[in-house]
Amino acid sequence: MISVKYLATVANLVLASPTVFVRLVEQAAARAYASPDNLLHLIVDQWLAKHDNLGMIGDRRSQAMAMAYLAGMGSPAILRRMPELVSVWVGCLADAEEEAGDECVSRCTPS
Repeated sequence: MISVKYLATVANLVLASPTVFVRLVEQAAARAYASPDNLLHLIVDQWLAKHDNLGMIGDRRSQAMAMAYLAGMGSPAILRRMPELVSVWVGCLADAEEEAGDECVSRCTPS
């Protein structure tokens, strides 16, 4: 079972340098005699499976941003999961909108 903390580390790596992440996936796939797309597919599966279990909104946002970076690279493993990824992104936008609404209410309400 992959820990959410490991996935957060992977997300931070993707956000820091997507090209380095892709190279690491390629090297790991070569060592495991697998294709990079298959390995990337497994990573995305874990992200999507664990995304709803993330307690902190910031963690969900960073993982959603990491998936967006990878989707922008055009990998078939990512593009096949586009409907699920869009759902994650929309959820993060809804969280941000709700958070912004809460801030507005607290600032606009007379004390």
